Amino acid sequence: MGNKTSSASEPAESAEIFLSEDLQSKVMADFQSAHLKEEWENRQRAILAARSERIAEDERRRAGLEAELKLFRARNAETQAKLDAKIDDASARFADLQIELKYDVDRLEKKLGSGPKVKG
Repeated sequence: MGNKTSSASEPAESAEIFLSEDLQSKVMADFQSAHLKEEWENRQRAILAARSERIAEDERRRAGLEAELKLFRARNAETQAKLDAKIDDASARFADLQIELKYDVDRLEKKLGSGPKVKG
């Protein structure tokens, strides 16, 4: 009889804490500020990452273009050298043919006699 038991009819004690409106506003503002700061930092990180990726891609493209340009210049130099050699060869053959033709004309003139000479 000495023990007192609580019955269901007694109200249960609850531990509720009430904050003043000023404190609630400050907590909400701090939370929102922290959330906005976190969002801003995430956005900045994303922007910096995208920028780094663009720079890296630009560098890869530039390196590829420089390699292509180097290859093109090498081919161009080779082609120019071949063309120069062909031009030199053609010029030498032309000079040789001029000398041969002059020699043949002189020989024919001596063989046939000198006829009327054409100025020119």
